[in-house]
Amino acid sequence: MSDNTIRQGILELLERECSILDFDNLWSSEELEALTATWLSDHFQCSRNLISHYMSELQQKGQIIKINTRPVYFFLRKSLEERFSVQLQSDIYETLEEMRNELKAADKKHAFMNLIGAQDSLSYVVEQCKAAVSYPDHGLPILLQGPTGTGKSLIAQLMFQYGKDTHILSADSRFVTVNCSEYANNPELITANLFGYKKGAFTGAECDNVGMIKAAEGGVLFLDEVHCLRPECQEKLFLFMDNGNYRMLGDNEHQYHSTVLLVFATTEDPETVLLKTLLRRIPVRIEIPSLEDRGIKEKTSILVEALDIEAKKMRRNITISNTAFNALLNARYTGNVGELFNVVQATCMNSLFHNKKEGVLEIHTLNLPGKIISNHHIDRNSILFDTHQMLSLDQLEQHA
Repeated sequence: MSDNTIRQGILELLERECSILDFDNLWSSEELEALTATWLSDHFQCSRNLISHYMSELQQKGQIIKINTRPVYFFLRKSLEERFSVQLQSDIYETLEEMRNELKAADKKHAFMNLIGAQDSLSYVVEQCKAAVSYPDHGLPILLQGPTGTGKSLIAQLMFQYGKDTHILSADSRFVTVNCSEYANNPELITANLFGYKKGAFTGAECDNVGMIKAAEGGVLFLDEVHCLRPECQEKLFLFMDNGNYRMLGDNEHQYHSTVLLVFATTEDPETVLLKTLLRRIPVRIEIPSLEDRGIKEKTSILVEALDIEAKKMRRNITISNTAFNALLNARYTGNVGELFNVVQATCMNSLFHNKKEGVLEIHTLNLPGKIISNHHIDRNSILFDTHQMLSLDQLEQHA
């Protein structure tokens, strides 16, 4: 294999291994075996010295985290930083525990504290979410309502993380997501997947399946786009919500029990798309505001955050002309925060294609998506000769 093939193979393998590690429990040597030079040299059929050489190169580029134990372990920086939404302070740690402690400390701080608007437009949302998770004995069902792209999925995940951080939910609890829209035309399938089924319950049921309610036991089951559920499935859900009991498909003799916090989300008016009997069993209903309703200050912070995320992905310093930034800031995003992030990503892609400077990404009006340019009537001269003031992300954060 060529040098580039091995280097790319190492990065892909480390990304896979880092993504499946359980950070809530101590690791065994077997779990970390694939993160050692010895294992990698056997896997790629090359010398251990060559692997160590590649690792040294990747570490100098800031792509690898080295744990200076015996044996030495290597982690992919990108995987760790994206998973915990942090920026690690070092390339080398003396022990695994030292790195884990930094990641866990950052992880605990991340729940709601880093959510833009947590102290302002989303303060009531955050307060209600914390209260719903904390309510004895196992929290209260909650419905998040708001337009597409407002961050309902993120808020549901932060609820789960808050529950773990405060030890309301156990360290090994799970966050299970169900996108109900995927089952809109197959109500039988989502019923089977939610409540589980026994072998032979239907054609293709070749083994028992415990279902997603049981898989989320002790944690959070997030039902996104819940308005897509057929009435018969909604009925089974509210019966389960009454006492936590349910039956698996194909098993009428046994009753099963599960304790799980249910979080629902919808873009529609709940009163018109959900059964009254289901709504009565959801005591906490929260409306998530649209991006435009959150004010220019928060919109600025969200835009800077989106740019910062792309900068970290590309490991480049981003500067943006004030014309381009104002065009992005003043644009209306019908898809809210989600669409804003997509537009920023497209802008950075265009900039990367035109920009060959090492370590720097300059964004000009030329790099904006077409609909942003046309909606703001930016003239051709501004696009071709954008020599306006260039702003760094640090400068933008100071004015956010």
